[in-house]
Amino acid sequence: MRSRLEVGPADESAWRAALAATPRATFFQTPDWWSLAPLTAKGFRVRCLELALGEERHVWPLLERKAGRWPFAQRELRGNAAGTYAMPLGPGSPSPAFCAAAARWMQGHARTGELRPNPFATIPSVDWGSRRDDATQVVDLAGGIEAVRQRYSRGHRSNIRSGQHQGVVVAPAEGPDDWNAYYAIYEDSIDRWGSAARRRYPFALFHALADLPQGPVRLWLAKVGDQVAAGAVVLTHGDTCVYWHGATARAFFEHRPSNVLHDAIMDHAAASGCGTYDMQPSGGLEGVMAFKRGFGAQSVSSPVYTWKR
Repeated sequence: MRSRLEVGPADESAWRAALAATPRATFFQTPDWWSLAPLTAKGFRVRCLELALGEERHVWPLLERKAGRWPFAQRELRGNAAGTYAMPLGPGSPSPAFCAAAARWMQGHARTGELRPNPFATIPSVDWGSRRDDATQVVDLAGGIEAVRQRYSRGHRSNIRSGQHQGVVVAPAEGPDDWNAYYAIYEDSIDRWGSAARRRYPFALFHALADLPQGPVRLWLAKVGDQVAAGAVVLTHGDTCVYWHGATARAFFEHRPSNVLHDAIMDHAAASGCGTYDMQPSGGLEGVMAFKRGFGAQSVSSPVYTWKR
């Protein structure tokens, strides 16, 4: 007889305890990231659940909203905000039986849903829904920054030297003015990307990020003189450093600020003990993927699952 999955609420203390026991969790599993959900997933509310199958227990944060009016309202679930990674939290990897039971519960609880399992965790492949293949680009920092630099393309090495020669300097943001300047070049980038831009984030999101602890959350800026040429929002948890968001000012393209920027970020991450620099999926844009490969980034499978009944 198949065990029945028990589902109940989990409070933040249980969430944090489970997170601390999860070896390959990323910043996307932290309560700090989920506190931003109202700014990235309109209409959704955070539901942190404890799922138990026999003796196996995991905490699993999810996003839920109801669409439509009673009596026709339908639930929708998402594994995380902004298409980021989802996973059950707790000691040990979830079993195939647990994951299969969790998938059945999600698909029965919500008419539609979307889930991108954390590619760095051991999460059994079960029937999570219809699969769309995708990949994230990852740089292995374990050998230290000099080993990483040996894997850079010749073009990237040349661009880093060129940028440094032209006066590009990289440092963390120091206050609200730096965040404001970064958002200005992000808006400029959005206009340049046009329909290729997958999302447009509000300034309130970056203001909220600036208010989070500036260790796990860090805005890195490449400047030429006192002007911001490029920037990157980097989110760190455990040994995984995630390049979540970036933008470059078109006026400084020839200064190669993004090359200098990522080199400096990885230098800091490796020195801080991070073993992984996750440059995130590239939306199928070959130019973006090629840029990341120039740093030695390797593709790691990161499929997205959806369901609709």
